[in-house]
Amino acid sequence: MRFWRSIGMLALATCLFTRPTKASPIETGSPVLSATVVLATAADSAKAKQPAKPDSVKAVAAAKPKEKLSRIPNRRSWMFGFSYGFGSANFIGEGYDAFFALPPTGFSDKSREGGPLTQFRFGYAIQPKVMVGFERTDWSKKINGDQWKLGATTATVTWYPSAGGWYLRGGFGVADAHDKHFIDPVNNVNVKYSDDGFAFLGGAGYEYRIVKHWTLALQADYLYGALGPNTAFNYPLGSLGLNYWF
Repeated sequence: MRFWRSIGMLALATCLFTRPTKASPIETGSPVLSATVVLATAADSAKAKQPAKPDSVKAVAAAKPKEKLSRIPNRRSWMFGFSYGFGSANFIGEGYDAFFALPPTGFSDKSREGGPLTQFRFGYAIQPKVMVGFERTDWSKKINGDQWKLGATTATVTWYPSAGGWYLRGGFGVADAHDKHFIDPVNNVNVKYSDDGFAFLGGAGYEYRIVKHWTLALQADYLYGALGPNTAFNYPLGSLGLNYWF
């Protein structure tokens, strides 16, 4: 019994103190790559195949051509303008009493009288090359003691052949003439005469953009007013205007 007991104790000690050795990996000559390294390499290859993109939106904006300042910022919009200029007026025929008080026509003893004028206009560009609107033109001068005003209110159409710069303008409307005849200039006693009729306006000009919404306009016009069968006036004019486009 002692023999078999000794054999059993020896076998137990062998099981407790003897552990199996782990198998070492077989060397194949190539390194073992982890899944992370493989995925990173695949991602870098995919990026290399994609086309290059601009660094930022600024690079795209810089590549676009710059807008010309001579163009109107927004041709499809409302416009308001004012002009100041000079016109050479001629009064023709016979009319009310004050209209033929002076030789040879009742207007002046000269064939023409030069004087300052103003123009107000507003319109809407229905397309980049066409604008419709209204225009008021007033010419005034004191002649031989009388204060004369010759003007017209017209509906106009403006055509811009190249959508900016040069333009042609024409219109029809109502003409009016006013004469403040001073009977007693010392006491400022006067009699007012006036008449109205048909008006025609035609002209051409050039508009140049100075800032975002503002433009300068150099214009030459011809205004004709027919007040009656024997009474009319006309004057060619030149003006410099400032327009604002909303």
